Amino acid sequence: NDAAAKCAAMGARLCTNDEYIGDCTTKAGTDTCDIGAEQAWTSTVPDIIPKITNVPSIAPSSSPAPTSSYAMVACAHSFQCRIHPNPGIVPVESLYGARCCSDDLRRMDFGFVRVKACGISVTGTDAQGNCMESLTHYDAKAKCEEMKARLCTNDEYIGDCTTKAKTPACDINAQQAWTSTMYESPSIMPSALPSIVPSIVPSSEPSSTPSALPSLAPTSMPFFMPSALPSKVPSSIPSSKPTSEPSKSPSATPSRAPSSEPSKTPSPTLSLSPSSEPSKMPSATPSVAPSSEPSKSPASEPSMSPTSEPSKSPTSEPSETPSAYPSLVPSSEPSKTPSATPSYAPS
Repeated sequence: NDAAAKCAAMGARLCTNDEYIGDCTTKAGTDTCDIGAEQAWTSTVPDIIPKITNVPSIAPSSSPAPTSSYAMVACAHSFQCRIHPNPGIVPVESLYGARCCSDDLRRMDFGFVRVKACGISVTGTDAQGNCMESLTHYDAKAKCEEMKARLCTNDEYIGDCTTKAKTPACDINAQQAWTSTMYESPSIMPSALPSIVPSIVPSSEPSSTPSALPSLAPTSMPFFMPSALPSKVPSSIPSSKPTSEPSKSPSATPSRAPSSEPSKTPSPTLSLSPSSEPSKMPSATPSVAPSSEPSKSPASEPSMSPTSEPSKSPTSEPSETPSAYPSLVPSSEPSKTPSATPSYAPS
């Protein structure tokens, strides 16, 4: 409260966590006032008891409410560990390494090493001197508490505050380790309405049932597996990259603009209406059956293989380059304008 009041008295505010992470505050350090090696107050005040409402927040939560079903793991070293995603959310019964942190810089027992820059002491071994390299979250937390310490935080791992815990006999720097952050399991049913602003990173698992209405904007990164059922209405803007596998059933109404890259495999069932604009690149394998109506403009490059049956109506303009192989059955009506280059093989 004192920190917030002092900032308000100057017509300012406490800096945000993102501003600290982005090193936006470092120029505030002077010879007589330097807290660059310490942690400082942010403007974030989390609720102690999370509140659940029927209407979602305007923006998604940065982290879900804590329970005992899932916990966060983070790379023990920012350069030596190449595991993705990082940090990760895993069941608490999983086996991971751990490091214990203490806010007492004078700790020298149980293998604790002082990390003055972070204001902590850290160890990678338990009270018996055993390396903590394969534990459940419960066991890791208990071993830290046995030494009057705690599990290290995600921020401490991000800041490489725990790397000094490495010893020749106990090195988990290339692995992910338990953090003190815990999470609830995702809800089985989604909210009736989606968030106005999507999460920056998608959930590790899609919802079993999609929201009745899609988000106004897609996530910056799509999930590698689609939902079992598509949204009733697609997003107005497609994801920057498609999912590696298409949805089992397509959306009833297509997106206004197609994805910049097509899915590796097309949906087994085609959309009821095609996109107003084709994808920049066609799918490697065509749909089993063509759309009932063609796209307004054809793709600049044809599919590697044609559909087994042609569209009911041809496109008003042909593709710049024809398919390498013709359709098994020709169109009932010819194109208004022939292709500039003939097919490699005739029908």
